[in-house]
Amino acid sequence: MSFGAVSREPWKPLPDEQLSWFRADQKLFLLPRPLDYTLEIHAVVFGLTYALESVEFPLYAVRSRLVNGRVYLAAVPSAMAESNLQKRLANIHNQSLRYTRNLQRAWEQQIKPEVERYHRWFEEAASFSGSDSERSELMRKLKRARGNQWFAAIRGILVPTLLLQQNVAEVGAAIVDSAAALAKEAMAWVAQRDGELVTAGLLKVGQHLVERNAIAQGEDIFWLEWLEARELLLAPADRRPLVAQRKLEIGENVSVMMPDTLGPALPADAPRMYLLREVLQLLDL
Repeated sequence: MSFGAVSREPWKPLPDEQLSWFRADQKLFLLPRPLDYTLEIHAVVFGLTYALESVEFPLYAVRSRLVNGRVYLAAVPSAMAESNLQKRLANIHNQSLRYTRNLQRAWEQQIKPEVERYHRWFEEAASFSGSDSERSELMRKLKRARGNQWFAAIRGILVPTLLLQQNVAEVGAAIVDSAAALAKEAMAWVAQRDGELVTAGLLKVGQHLVERNAIAQGEDIFWLEWLEARELLLAPADRRPLVAQRKLEIGENVSVMMPDTLGPALPADAPRMYLLREVLQLLDL
């Protein structure tokens, strides 16, 4: 006896072509070079995905794509999250109230020490002078370390700040203002200070590739993708023509007008988009 068909197909996240994409206009995402996109922006998206998932935001993941030099992001829906949406939103609200007393303490005792631990790792990486294979392996670890640092800042400070802002009537303006100051401090450390440190380390790798006759100048490493740079350390080859081509392409892309969105239309109140744009705005602090 059958009372209806039951699908035995496992749930799968939507493929890219079925997602709704929106252009990310925060300064972090503006006209990235290949290494900017495949290392730093990938690290940010990694940290963002796991931060939002850890506090039960109703999505499966955040994805990125690069179209004519512009970064587009998409929220991947989660069937499980949307099936109990009201419970999820209630949990998120309750979490925001728990942040009211402990955010400063959490920053000083947990988040800041973790951010600093990665900072020290980046300092050591920037001064590394080992073999080419060791440099390649270091670049592999760098991407994960940067993603983990972004996760710590977004999960520990940016998301709590946003949730407090959403509930200012309950928690009070003073607590919200204090959280906003912490968010600004966190971005100064992670986005600015350590972003510059990572850049300095990559420039040193770029200068090493100049000595291998792979690129013309140290900053040209940013015109290679992360994996290409790693592979070039293991097997040096002349990538100067490729760099020149990519510089020309990004110059052409600047003049191309790109739409705000790509793909199928998405309602403004789609659960997967819950506070996503607002989180991204905090990256510009």
